[in-house]
Amino acid sequence: MSPPPHDSASNLEKLARERFSNLTEAETKLLRAASTGDTARCGVTNFVHDVLNDPSSAETWGAERQIRAELVRWMCADPTATNLVDPFGLHVYAARLKGNVDLSYLTVPFPLTFANCFLEGELNLRHSDLLNVNLQGTRTIAISADGATVKSGVFLRYGFHSSGPVRFLTTRIGGNFECDGSRFGHLGDSNATEPALALDGAIVKGSIFLRNGFEAVGEVRLMGTQIGGCLDCTNASFKSSPTGGVEDSGKALSAEGLVVSGPVSIHAVSPVEGEVSFVGARVGSTLTFGSIELSNQVAPMFHGVLTCDRIVVQRGVFFCRGVCVVGEVRFLGAQIDADFDCDGAQFRAVTPEAADDRCRSMSCQTTVVRGNVHLRNGFHAQGTTSFNGSQVDGNFDCTGGAF
Repeated sequence: MSPPPHDSASNLEKLARERFSNLTEAETKLLRAASTGDTARCGVTNFVHDVLNDPSSAETWGAERQIRAELVRWMCADPTATNLVDPFGLHVYAARLKGNVDLSYLTVPFPLTFANCFLEGELNLRHSDLLNVNLQGTRTIAISADGATVKSGVFLRYGFHSSGPVRFLTTRIGGNFECDGSRFGHLGDSNATEPALALDGAIVKGSIFLRNGFEAVGEVRLMGTQIGGCLDCTNASFKSSPTGGVEDSGKALSAEGLVVSGPVSIHAVSPVEGEVSFVGARVGSTLTFGSIELSNQVAPMFHGVLTCDRIVVQRGVFFCRGVCVVGEVRFLGAQIDADFDCDGAQFRAVTPEAADDRCRSMSCQTTVVRGNVHLRNGFHAQGTTSFNGSQVDGNFDCTGGAF
């Protein structure tokens, strides 16, 4: 039988004082709140939008708001301490976590929420077994969660910012992976050599949301990722510039081998800078590019600015009116089980008059389209457009298009 809440609070705090000297005010709040199912509110006020609780100014926070990383690990790893934590879990608001938070290889039986906090070091979740991870509004320097299992969702949203790489390679996530309104990478440096966000080989049972102000400076990698829901990149920003001497740099979104059961939507709020690749991906619904500008004039153009070679799309591909692509769009050997619709879109080769790869605007050779191809109503291609060797089961309509 679990002890009453007030006994748990006193017992957990007593154990902590025996192990850790000079507990700070924030640490005491965490121990008491974790025992009673409350939130440890460490800020000056409880208002989320109060500038005094903004982790971007955490250097001004006093020592009373500090929580040692060792204390957090102890609460998650020590069986006696873990047994005294309420099922509500660790909920911390507006604290500064000192040191690297290492929860690797642990099984944590309760939720972890660090909202509007500042993590001075890396958050290490490698090969851990977790219920959920919620870092809403928090700032950190890096996250490594390779091989972890998260039974519920991962929430890096609403002001979350990591200045270094965030890795969830081969992670299994039972819910959504949500990054609405978050920022990844050094925002003033698009020449970063490490991916800003990587989920290679991850299995996400829900959806991945990179929306509503999501910003990545550096590569976003979804190579071989499996998504049970949708991939939604509405109102997102992707920037990645090539770095001299660094192979494969300059990639903004790499989704080779991605498998998505639902739709994929890319609606960028600003021009996408860098290559976007869906080579060999499988999309169970629609693939939509809307209100987006793709530009990759400085990277080697034989790769293409948008490369969808051998992609399989079950519900159609749509380049909506207003889409503008500077560079080559490739769908070599693709299979599209419905329409391929580019009405009103603009495709422009880097150098339309060139005699090499730079003259290509759209390359769709050996593509199979089970529905119609629409290049109509204001569609404009400057450069070579090729569907050589392709099969189109419906109409090929270029009414009102310009080539």
